[in-house]
Amino acid sequence: MAILDRKTWLLVFAALFLVLLPGINHGVWRPDEPYMVGICSEMARTHDFAVPKLNGHPFLEKPPLYYWVAALSGMVFGKTSDVPYRLASTFFSVMTLMVVFFGMRKRAGDLTAVIACLVLSTMWMFFDQSRWIVVDISLVFSVAVAMIAWFRITHNGSIFDSILLGIGASMAFMAKGFVGPALIASAIAIDILRNFDLKLILKARPHIAFIFFVLPIGIWIILLYNSGGWEFVREVIVVNNIMRFTGAPEGAALGHMHGPLYYLPKLPNEIIPWTLIAIPAFIASFKNFRKDGYLPWVVGPLLLLSMSSAKRGLYLAPLAPGIAMIIATWMSSPVKVKWEAIMIKITWGLAAISAVAPFAGIFLDHPIAGIVMGIISVSLSAYIYKKPELKMTNLALALTVCICMSSTMFVYFLYMQPKEDFLAFAKNALNESGNKEIILLDDDEVFEGILPMLTGKRYENVKGPENIVKNGYYIWSDSKKDSTLRETRKLHRVDLILDKRIGSKNGRLAYIEPGDFSGDTAR
Repeated sequence: MAILDRKTWLLVFAALFLVLLPGINHGVWRPDEPYMVGICSEMARTHDFAVPKLNGHPFLEKPPLYYWVAALSGMVFGKTSDVPYRLASTFFSVMTLMVVFFGMRKRAGDLTAVIACLVLSTMWMFFDQSRWIVVDISLVFSVAVAMIAWFRITHNGSIFDSILLGIGASMAFMAKGFVGPALIASAIAIDILRNFDLKLILKARPHIAFIFFVLPIGIWIILLYNSGGWEFVREVIVVNNIMRFTGAPEGAALGHMHGPLYYLPKLPNEIIPWTLIAIPAFIASFKNFRKDGYLPWVVGPLLLLSMSSAKRGLYLAPLAPGIAMIIATWMSSPVKVKWEAIMIKITWGLAAISAVAPFAGIFLDHPIAGIVMGIISVSLSAYIYKKPELKMTNLALALTVCICMSSTMFVYFLYMQPKEDFLAFAKNALNESGNKEIILLDDDEVFEGILPMLTGKRYENVKGPENIVKNGYYIWSDSKKDSTLRETRKLHRVDLILDKRIGSKNGRLAYIEPGDFSGDTAR
């Protein structure tokens, strides 16, 4: 399209680059990043790519696709910082954007494909995971590969697309277990029902797709079995997949159990700032469901996830590319009724407000960052708004939201990092201890991941204050009720060295002398 001239392309690339920067070095935040950096760093050090380990112990909740990429990044860029491991998330998010762009470009043109990428990059559940060290972003990429391959198959795709479907499904398993290929299968099943055409299964060349699906998984399971036998395989396949999905007692003990309607109030929040526009977009998609192939990508997985016993908001992330494509398709079409135009105007209004939001950094102890990002946000937004060839399309809105959100979140992470970062506290603890032995006390996979990343050592983990038997430095993250500190003071002499509120926890380092007395001191 003529609208996407060289200057427009440069603006699009600049916006997408800018959206990758906020939070790239925000430290290590709960709940998932502490144990994730531990697993990734240990794999980077030991080169054991078969069995993920945390503090020297097998950690078999998830298959290792994300760990592989993050460990390779750590081997190249350094093993003692959070940034190399977070680059794995950046990699998967960029690859997902590329898959969406090239997958949609052929069907809908450059303009719609670009809007889809901008919408996806700023959709909260995708934006959030693109800078979080979590395995789910690798699942988003894997599902996107498989679904784009399926779309191509339904439009007379080649044998290459069948291979790509198998590889995408295999990567989805290697990202998060059976739920990955199950999400793909549920979307394909809904698409077959939409078309009333079982012959689509034959068009997919299932025998070829199956070979490329099974082969990588089989190789990894053999390596896993050679390392730990059936016990390791059972832990990954049975306990953390089948039992967790069905809510069986052994799987339910892992947590995150919720009812079937859990995602209904969650989904609108996860697609912010596009929630209002998603309403007319989905209405149009349902009205045109015979032609809209993106709808099954959302409906099938949403039904499957709702049936699962284990639920978290981030589990919705694989739906994000499909939702972005639905929204982009609607945004590229003329507005038909007045209330739809109102949704666009309200979103423009919210974008305008967010354009000045970075200036809040002036009042949040980050004045320079607030001023710089505020100027970038306002000036680029004004430039986009004044370009008539952009303003006449919704590309202007997508670009403005992308730039304003990136600028605002840059300031947000600067402000929140001291309040949420366990990495800085762990470094202080190592300095205060004089690099002497530190023992983990009742650790919940926080310092059990961070300290081994920083030092390359393994740490003893004492389960409960009653099991403390020797003098030394002890580190733990306490609840709001200070239960660990309170119980420890009842049993031992406690010299509290570091005490800092971090998120919903209290990070603590103490020198403890065990004994049959109570007492404490504080520096």
